[in-house]
Amino acid sequence: MVFGLSLKQGFTLIEVLVALVVLSAIGVMLLQTSETGTDHGSYLEQKLIASWVAENRASELRIAQRVGHPLELEEQRVKQGRAQFSSRVLQVKHTDLLNRLEIKVYTFLDDQELSQSPIYQHTLYLPNNAGE
Repeated sequence: MVFGLSLKQGFTLIEVLVALVVLSAIGVMLLQTSETGTDHGSYLEQKLIASWVAENRASELRIAQRVGHPLELEEQRVKQGRAQFSSRVLQVKHTDLLNRLEIKVYTFLDDQELSQSPIYQHTLYLPNNAGE
């Protein structure tokens, strides 16, 4: 006899069912945690690609200004990864010395905008060459 139990005694049906319920609950929680992690990973991947799209657009604007071309502020769409991204440039502030531009990047799926708010926003400052 060990701890008051005989070695011949096994588990009852109730004990087995309780153990199965506890293991099932743990399995469901692990599955939900895994799914949430996958969703976060996908969101972060889209946000990273959107930041690259914004940086690329900022570089294009800097180069255009250096070579004397007018700044193209209209919407541009680009497909990167598994999604399509739209970058929009807004001239927020204009002074005698400086232009402040905001580049907003949105995600698209089958030409349908997925959200009203941008997935990424980048602020760019360019010198104002109008006085030259």
